[in-house]
Amino acid sequence: MNSPGITVIALLMASVAFPAAAQQATATSAAQVTMPTDGTRPPAQGVRANATTLPPGPITFPPALSPAPRPPALPATAKRAVKLAGTARNRPAMPRADADGYVRFAFGATQPTVVCAPSRICVVSLEAGEVITGGRDAKDLGNFTLSDTVNWSVTPTFSGAGKQLVTQLSIRPTQPNLQATLVVPTQRRLYSITLRSTSSSWMPLVAFDYPGDQPKRMAASYRQQIVAAMAAPAGGGSISDISFGFNVEGEAPWRPTAVITDGTRTVIAFPASVSSSALPVLVGLGNDDGWFSEPSQQVINSQILPGNRMLVDGVLSRAALVSGVGDDQIAVKITRSAD
Repeated sequence: MNSPGITVIALLMASVAFPAAAQQATATSAAQVTMPTDGTRPPAQGVRANATTLPPGPITFPPALSPAPRPPALPATAKRAVKLAGTARNRPAMPRADADGYVRFAFGATQPTVVCAPSRICVVSLEAGEVITGGRDAKDLGNFTLSDTVNWSVTPTFSGAGKQLVTQLSIRPTQPNLQATLVVPTQRRLYSITLRSTSSSWMPLVAFDYPGDQPKRMAASYRQQIVAAMAAPAGGGSISDISFGFNVEGEAPWRPTAVITDGTRTVIAFPASVSSSALPVLVGLGNDDGWFSEPSQQVINSQILPGNRMLVDGVLSRAALVSGVGDDQIAVKITRSAD
């Protein structure tokens, strides 16, 4: 049995301890926050004077983004088209260096790649007389498409005048190790050019060789070679009188690379790969052919010169180069035309 003294002491301790426990329980319950079930924000508890408070109302979260559905596999026709496009784009058609410092790509033979550097400017020249179109209508001219307009700068400029006006594109990247695609539409053709950037390598001048230019270029290369053949006989014209005004029709291993006249004589140049013993016979064609008849032929005297060249004393009007007989005969027609 407890003594009266002990009972009194216990009562005094309880009267002191209970208020402290009650205060701690009250503080704990005040620190707890119960989220409402109606979507509204709970009332602020113990908010400081300088604290940011949110306006009352429901909390709205952005909708979850679902990934785009994966497309079906490419059909066989698309796979074939992609393969063909890659083959055409990566054809190993090598560029050539011109005497004027240009690197020239054969247009349409491959996807040209122009290499530039951040501290340099690459200039791509189009064909003389060619202008950029690409507008939505005839009044809106000079538009091209660049896949990366942030890191690449392309500015059209012009040089020359009249028929010799040349459109040029000045290209510069902002940094190395970049790649982009430049598409340039003109009134003659569509260019698709790959742009690459390096730290120091660059191509200052770029241009193109176009289909149909090669025979003219090869003919021009014969100008100096045929000076002696043109100037040797008395009464011959000068090198400045040389004309390339001939149409050549037909295909053969020895098809002429150039037909040239100075107004007095004619020189026919053949590929260097053809043996001189395999060169054809030159015949003149009469004007007596009709719907059901071939023109008459007459052998034209000619002289074979070094370098697979044939010299004719006269200007050809209508002629043919013939090799073989019967069904195996091959003929290439040469017709005089305006230069």
